[in-house]
Amino acid sequence: MQKKVCLLLAVILSLSVSAVSAQTLTPQPDMAQEILIRTTFTDVPSQFSNLNRLQTMAALQLMTFSDNQVHLQQYMTEDEVLRILYYAAGVRDKADQMGEDNAYRTEMGLGERDEASNSDGLYLYAYQSGLISKEQFEGYFFTYALSRNTTALRYDVYLWMAKLFGIQPESDFEKLARFSDGNRIQTADKPYFAALVNRGLVLEQPSLGLYFPVSREWFLNTLERMEPYFIEKLGYQKREGTVVEVLQDETIRKIIVETSAGAQDVIEVPLSQTQNQLAADIAVLGAGGRQITACLTTGETVYYYVRNSKVLFMVVKNALPKTLVNTEAQIEGTLYYYDPDMRMAAIQTESGYIPIFLAENVSIMKDTAAIAVSDLYQYYGKTIQVTAVMRYEQDLLTAKSCHIFDN
Repeated sequence: MQKKVCLLLAVILSLSVSAVSAQTLTPQPDMAQEILIRTTFTDVPSQFSNLNRLQTMAALQLMTFSDNQVHLQQYMTEDEVLRILYYAAGVRDKADQMGEDNAYRTEMGLGERDEASNSDGLYLYAYQSGLISKEQFEGYFFTYALSRNTTALRYDVYLWMAKLFGIQPESDFEKLARFSDGNRIQTADKPYFAALVNRGLVLEQPSLGLYFPVSREWFLNTLERMEPYFIEKLGYQKREGTVVEVLQDETIRKIIVETSAGAQDVIEVPLSQTQNQLAADIAVLGAGGRQITACLTTGETVYYYVRNSKVLFMVVKNALPKTLVNTEAQIEGTLYYYDPDMRMAAIQTESGYIPIFLAENVSIMKDTAAIAVSDLYQYYGKTIQVTAVMRYEQDLLTAKSCHIFDN
């Protein structure tokens, strides 16, 4: 994704492997800005129950969108689905190269590649790897004139996920009979569907909806359940733990996490003295939205994703209520982001990004018209005026100004 602004995210994870040794992981530059761009949506209601899941999938780059819109109910084409699944399975480059190989294309009875056939590799790889049959392959290229715009069906997507993510087929078909359309699964495919059902990767509903079109919402929710099978293929290591303590001095904030394996990880966020600390603090995706690391408190469960020895982002599973410490400030600037669950926004001004915590006595205006907090998400990128209640210090760019919650 093109970087609009170069902001530094310095997050270092020190892993206590034993009482006498520790492993230090290096920072991931610029990730805060990239994560923020990927996970800011203007067409998702604030009360959407799976916003946290949606943002995690976006942070992992497993979805694409334009103009910060997700289009949850929009149907997905086979082309779109295959590109995302190939990326998750680590084979997209191979598929693209296959489509560009004119010698292989000739062998398969196709002409040389041109601009109109840039999706050919998706189906060439699908045929070679057994995702589609010879009849389907010939249909894509010879009968249906490259039907890359065909709407994907759940039947095919379930099967593609199982095969691409290496989910081993199973012979116990008993649970398939619980679904009203389970008898519509082809005999050769039943072992894969049985594995998906037996492992809890399919929702327990009366019908599998095998021949329903695939919406973006259904796809992202289904893909999220498959995460254990593809997360390593993306190069991530996913850790889970409970925050047991948050320590902070003038130079660093330490988030001490007790992991599910019984060890302790220390996530160290260096505090900026000259730059906007909020940019570094947006390393965290909160439950239902983003929150800054300063908001973390003891008892919260977090997931954090590490790749190439770098912490990229965190997800807060059960964000807890906090008590606000207040002082008044008046701010005008562009709405940079809004977190409905944490009731927090950030306003971009000439002097930096200023955090606004939306208490009852906060007034938000746009051209002298009042804006309800529940409607704030509609004003991304627009200039607004805020009379806010927050801890106001002389230097709003320091970490202390962001640390406005009492534990």
